[in-house]
Amino acid sequence: MKQIEAQDFLFYYNPNLEELIVSSGLKFTNRLNDGFKVDLNPHGQSVLTTVEFIDLDVDKRSLTCNVGQESALITIHTDFQVNMLGFKLVMDTGRNVLSTKDLDKIDLFFTGDKLEHLYISKAKDYNIIDSIRIFNEGEQYFVVKNKPQFTREAIQQMSLCNETIKIETRNNEFDYKLDVNEEIFLFLNSVFKID
Repeated sequence: MKQIEAQDFLFYYNPNLEELIVSSGLKFTNRLNDGFKVDLNPHGQSVLTTVEFIDLDVDKRSLTCNVGQESALITIHTDFQVNMLGFKLVMDTGRNVLSTKDLDKIDLFFTGDKLEHLYISKAKDYNIIDSIRIFNEGEQYFVVKNKPQFTREAIQQMSLCNETIKIETRNNEFDYKLDVNEEIFLFLNSVFKID
C-alpha cells in the first residue's frame, strides 16, 4: 500500500467547463458529471484513471482508495481539516455535483489550514459579471474587487452567511452573492468555519 501525506489543498470549480478538481495528496477530477477520477499527471496534460473510494477515517485523518485499472491501494494522510473536508466531498458527491446553471467559477487554495487565496468570478456566456479575489499577503488578508470600481483593501472581518460572502474593511463592506449548487455551497460553508 502506498502512503501519501497531503499538505496543500486545491479546490477548483468551473461550471462552464463542467469541471471540479479537488487536489489533496492526489488530484481528483470530475468532468462532465462522470464521477471522480485520479489525474496521474497532475502538473501537465491530464491522464485520468479510475478511483474507488474505500474508507474515510476521521480519527486517523486519512482517505483510502484504489487507483487505476490494476487497483493500487493508496492511503492519503493529513493533519489539516480542509483536506478532510475535501476527502468528504469527493467521497460523498461522486456524480451530479456539476451544474452548468451555476455562474461562479471558484479557485480556492490552502497551505495546511491557512487560506492562501479564494478567487471567484461570476460569468455568463463567457462575460464576467462580477468577481472577488481574497488572498494572503504576509500575515494580512486582502480583497480585490473590480466592480463598480477597482479597489484593494485589507480585510478586517470575513464570513459566509445566507450564500453571501461578507467582507468588512476599514472603509467598506462588500457582499458577494454566490451562484453555486447546494453541494458546492455546503463545502464552502464548512471551509469558512475552519479556525
